[in-house]
Amino acid sequence: MLLFFRDLPSLKNLCLPFSTMLPFNTNSFSNTLGATNRATQQKALVSPFKEEFDGKLKYVLQHIATFMHHCKESGVIEDFKFLIKENQPPPDIDMSDQKGKAAWLSDSRRFTYGNILIDSSQVSLEKVQQAWDEIHSALKKFSSTPDPVKMPQASQKLVSFQNRKWLYKCLRNSWTPNMKTIMLCLELHF
Repeated sequence: MLLFFRDLPSLKNLCLPFSTMLPFNTNSFSNTLGATNRATQQKALVSPFKEEFDGKLKYVLQHIATFMHHCKESGVIEDFKFLIKENQPPPDIDMSDQKGKAAWLSDSRRFTYGNILIDSSQVSLEKVQQAWDEIHSALKKFSSTPDPVKMPQASQKLVSFQNRKWLYKCLRNSWTPNMKTIMLCLELHF
């Protein structure tokens, strides 16, 4: 959705003030598969906004702010991460050593991530598509619901997939029929 607004001709150079948002979960939802509050989180995610958005430029910033507030309140800010780049290992990690190599492969410094909601300056449709493809391919690898304790990454990807579906439902319920027609052109990409 944010990419659509960024790519509108009259908003192409618009700089959105998202840098003040916290990039982590500060709400009461655990955002974990199988959590007792997961159904409540789903209900919060799918609830439509108070005012429908009709796609008019004068309401774009308010609609984006409402969407971001909704994501923050329902604990899904982290679901909008995307890969910016893979970093080289620091000199202190010996990649010829199996332990060093294994440590680097799971090191938090290995990748640099961005967040679509916080900093849209490095986002492109390709990056969003890549993030979507990564989640989608991870979901294809298991045939039953992953155990959050035994398979935390797979569980996280399933939660993220669910969250995105629920947010999309929320947006569709918050758009006028005209706006839904406008957005049809982007739906073909995903």
